[in-house]
Amino acid sequence: GFLDKNRHVIKAFLPRESALYLPRECGGTFGYKLAELLNEFFTQDYGHQYSYGNHMELVKAKYIVGDKSLKPIQPSSFEEKSSGITSKDSQLIWEILVDENYIQPDNDDGIHLQGKVNTDRWIDYEALKKNLGKFADYDHLLATVLQKYISQRAILLFEKFQKIFLTWLQVDADTQPKSIAIYLETAKDIWTILSNKGYLYSTNKSCSLFKEEFYQKLKNYQIFIPEIVGVLQEHASCQMGESACDVEAYMIDENGNHRHYWTGYSRYELQYKQANNQIECIDYKSMSRDQTKTSFKMIHDALGNVTKAEHQGIMEIIYDPTTNRPNIIKLQDGRQISYDYDVQGERVRKHVINGKGEKLKEVLYLRDGEGRSLVEKVIDLTDSKRYEQYTGYIYGPKGLIGF
Repeated sequence: GFLDKNRHVIKAFLPRESALYLPRECGGTFGYKLAELLNEFFTQDYGHQYSYGNHMELVKAKYIVGDKSLKPIQPSSFEEKSSGITSKDSQLIWEILVDENYIQPDNDDGIHLQGKVNTDRWIDYEALKKNLGKFADYDHLLATVLQKYISQRAILLFEKFQKIFLTWLQVDADTQPKSIAIYLETAKDIWTILSNKGYLYSTNKSCSLFKEEFYQKLKNYQIFIPEIVGVLQEHASCQMGESACDVEAYMIDENGNHRHYWTGYSRYELQYKQANNQIECIDYKSMSRDQTKTSFKMIHDALGNVTKAEHQGIMEIIYDPTTNRPNIIKLQDGRQISYDYDVQGERVRKHVINGKGEKLKEVLYLRDGEGRSLVEKVIDLTDSKRYEQYTGYIYGPKGLIGF
């Protein structure tokens, strides 16, 4: 259901919500890469929501798909989930979750309270892994499914779990009967563990999936635990940072420098030189659990121009000594990008070659007397084929109005 018959993306990719419908291989590191790939092809109905800081700098850009309004979690979110939760109770639940760091408050304007969920912080993964034993690799998938059923106050029946489990393992008409029999036996063993260890929904006892401290902090609201978990899980799946197209920046210093920047599933921490306010290095970390932090150096010349940016795969930038514009950019993968300019210093040509000197791409720019781009011609020679694309730009009295 993520693609239509013409292979157009028609559905947002939300890893936690997709656990019931996608094979196991679509999770983990590969899942993040798949999400980034799908987000390169926008759906017909999509958009962005923006938020700005005190100096009108962009600090958030939330990617949205469809006409559903994605509100951040707020004190009123719990009363909206259940008619049994009063406005006062909803506020008190919010305060408990914020105090115990299950929610990080994020006050954009100092008036409207909202926040971000510390995803799965309430789940006892250590105990779940221990109880699953040799099936511990399924812990995150199982936690997602269990939370879904618990939040709906529904019991995960064995027959339903079988179907979900076979979906994870990509069982279809071509799967050998012997393999299916093994998979079904594995599903039975896992479901038995979940049933015997108290992981399935019950009206008269707490669920082993959640940490004991989570129950203790919400002891006055234990009757609403399924609804509270439902709110947390729902917002964790669609909040800032859960789409490969999201952008968020914060920890902006007194000079207006971004110290901490998130774009898609990439997390960047920027370290600046004290003497001249230039970026010295960038620490990079992916959301994927098995990815470690990597530090990239940035090098500047005497004029302050960036000559090396490892985080972008740029090994060297060569500038024209007269105009101080970049002439050649050498990339880590062996490609080289060169630029040509007119007498006014406007770019008129971009040329890309690979490590063997073979032309991969060429972009030609036609500009008006004010230097504005009127037409761009892109010639793509990848895979020894020639593709041409033309883009025309239309301007009005106040600037660009279409293309």
